[in-house]
Amino acid sequence: MLDQAEEFICAVLLVGFVSLLFAQIASRLLFGYTIPWGDELATHLFVWFAYFGAVVAAKLSAHNRVSFQFGFFPPVVKKVCESLADLLWVAFNLYFAWLSVDFVFFRMNRFWQSQTLGLPMSYFYAVLPLAFVLMSVRIVINNWRTLVRGEVLLDPEQAQVVQASKVTHASKATHASKAVHTSKKTHASKVTHAEHDPLPQRMTHSREGQQSAQPGPSRTAGRDDHGK
Repeated sequence: MLDQAEEFICAVLLVGFVSLLFAQIASRLLFGYTIPWGDELATHLFVWFAYFGAVVAAKLSAHNRVSFQFGFFPPVVKKVCESLADLLWVAFNLYFAWLSVDFVFFRMNRFWQSQTLGLPMSYFYAVLPLAFVLMSVRIVINNWRTLVRGEVLLDPEQAQVVQASKVTHASKATHASKAVHTSKKTHASKVTHAEHDPLPQRMTHSREGQQSAQPGPSRTAGRDDHGK
């Protein structure tokens, strides 16, 4: 559950702001009433959803990377360069998280509240340090899994491509095995049918009977002709 905490939070936030927007629209159309705090709360929930979605993308290694140039080098070059890039990424995230903490909890006006909810805005801006810290944690965990444990992490698109290629290869192998089995079965049925079919034997006997029934040259007739 701890490993899937970000996905759970994203699901709750998604259901929350979508349901709130649906209720706002239905209330306007059916009852002519607008929920005063609905739009503002839905906006804040969407912002939280976007930042936690970035954390989930970091966990799944789904952030965009330019990696085509690594195809010209050995695999170790790609691993080292990506690790250095992740190290710079973590440094930036931690610096931004420190700036966010300094702004939200020390520099922001404490009396700055939301217009309709009446809550301090620091509650909504707290997602900034939280999301960037969690993103750094996920990046470090992925690098530990890659460098120490030797795992191969694929982003969702690459995983789908690999899965599709496996399914295609398995289907081709299945069709090939079925074709071989069908051809063997057909050949065996032909051999069995030829062994049990009496038609060739009948044709052989009839041909032999016809050859024996054909009249040959008569010796008596030859003698008569010779005598004549």
